Amino acid sequence: MESNKPIIFLSVGKTHNDQQEKLVQNIENFLIANGLNPQTVGRTYFANQQPLKSIEELIHKSSGIVVVALERTHIQTAIEKPNSPQSKELNEVKLPTVWNQIEATMAYTIGLPLLVMAENGIKSEGLIETGYDWYVKWFSIDQILFDDKEFSGIFESWKKSVYAYQTSKEDNTHEPVSTIGSPKHLTQLRQILSEKFSEDEMRTFVFDLGEDYESLPGGNKSIKAMELVAKMSRHGNLQALIDLGKQSRQDISWE
Repeated sequence: MESNKPIIFLSVGKTHNDQQEKLVQNIENFLIANGLNPQTVGRTYFANQQPLKSIEELIHKSSGIVVVALERTHIQTAIEKPNSPQSKELNEVKLPTVWNQIEATMAYTIGLPLLVMAENGIKSEGLIETGYDWYVKWFSIDQILFDDKEFSGIFESWKKSVYAYQTSKEDNTHEPVSTIGSPKHLTQLRQILSEKFSEDEMRTFVFDLGEDYESLPGGNKSIKAMELVAKMSRHGNLQALIDLGKQSRQDISWE
């Protein structure tokens, strides 16, 4: 990887048709033409370890993330919230790879500048939806993405954030202590919850924070721990998590 260019974590699933592959190549070329170094686990970045470890390793080397949500699964008919008053029928639902959500959450947790690009029709949920503090570019698979003036402006703003993040990361390279809410500290909190807490302890901990364990995205304790840290950080409630942690587990260093 070229060390003089900011590394960009490109979150995109394995392409399964020519249109998707052409689009991804165009995005990669666009990022390279703008002085960036896009890298994707399993596509351009390879390591002999578990996928989550490779993702975490690459994310910590990166100065920004671009999420490209493409159709992976097509569901013709489905029922949302079955057997409940909120039950409703969904038709022609497109779902991206679940790794988009996982990688975006891991990157956001440590503060990487986030740019989301989603194919039209993709189910808008989690980090792939508007209303948060990042931009979501919706597009057609055969669209020429980079001619859009709005996108150009947002991209330049995101790119400035990328360079600012890289400069900050370089300035802090030799700092031995991680402060509350820093990227390193957020990672440590995630590791504490996923490695030091049993699932029952996690459920109790989340409940005592006033959150719902089941509503946290993810199918396992590790992902839910990551989502919890990200949510508490996003809403400015990280100190509440730390204070509760100190009360419940005094054998752990929380700061």
